[in-house]
Amino acid sequence: TVSGAVDGDLRVRTDQGQPAIRLTDTATVGGVFRYTAEHKAEIASGAKITGATEFTAKTVKHRAPFVRHFQVFQSVMKFFGVILVGLVLLGIARRFTEEVTGTMATRPGWSVLRGVFVLIGVPLLALFFMLTIIGIPLALLVTAAYGMAFLITSPLAAYRIGQWVGPWLGKDGVPMAQKLSPTWTLILGALVMFLVVDVVLAGAWMENVPLLGLLGSLLRSYLVIWSLGALDQTIWNRVRR
Repeated sequence: TVSGAVDGDLRVRTDQGQPAIRLTDTATVGGVFRYTAEHKAEIASGAKITGATEFTAKTVKHRAPFVRHFQVFQSVMKFFGVILVGLVLLGIARRFTEEVTGTMATRPGWSVLRGVFVLIGVPLLALFFMLTIIGIPLALLVTAAYGMAFLITSPLAAYRIGQWVGPWLGKDGVPMAQKLSPTWTLILGALVMFLVVDVVLAGAWMENVPLLGLLGSLLRSYLVIWSLGALDQTIWNRVRR
């Protein structure tokens, strides 16, 4: 919105999804008004433009329907994948899962810092082993363990979110967390993750608002790093016992 005086030419360029440019009755442009936007500017009758007004229409990029549908399908499959891996994890290592989510709850800051260290340090360690030639088998082992850790980070985050959301959804003064089984706690957390990250922030139908897509990616990365750090800390605690 322009409401004051501009000496000389005025050049404005808006990003995709931003509102139309507005010139109020008190706006004054001392030269040419050039702007690039999706829509024509809203110029009030009292606005004064000395030079010409040059409008360049900005091309709106739309994704192909196939890409949009594939993204929706991918998000849904990811949701069920998180539940499936989480159920396997609870079935074979429920106590360990509880320990990891407990660390996530009690030491969130340290878990994130440790997760960043693991995220960067483990690939460098694997690369070092790979360069020594003789350490190639160990490098492959480290890489496999790294991949397995990433596979369970989202289910761990979902389980922790379910533990956190449960008490807020209680009825008659009894927190839902006291009523939910571990399975339903996992499903509740996975559903919250799906709705917040995939549907609201990073859904295929939000490509016209890139900031929300960026926030969705950052939130997903945070959850992975948070879980990864707590997972590493829990494993380290067990090794020291």
